[in-house]
Amino acid sequence: MDANARVGVIRCENQDTGGGGPDLLTPDQGDDFMNGGFPDPDGAGTNVDRCSGGTGFDTATNCKGIQGGFENELPFP
Repeated sequence: MDANARVGVIRCENQDTGGGGPDLLTPDQGDDFMNGGFPDPDGAGTNVDRCSGGTGFDTATNCKGIQGGFENELPFP
């Protein structure tokens, strides 16, 4: 698995980045890892990060799959 998908890295990204509106993550071809950050920033389920992977085997955490989505979801508390 991609080094970016390790729990410590995900936790660091989520703690040290933030703010702004919902993100739209759209990687290109190949195997990609997408971290949307903290889920549900508005607390109502309407302002969430979205992920749409390209070709390859994509892994995502903390985002809602759209269009092509992703092949593997990594749950993160």
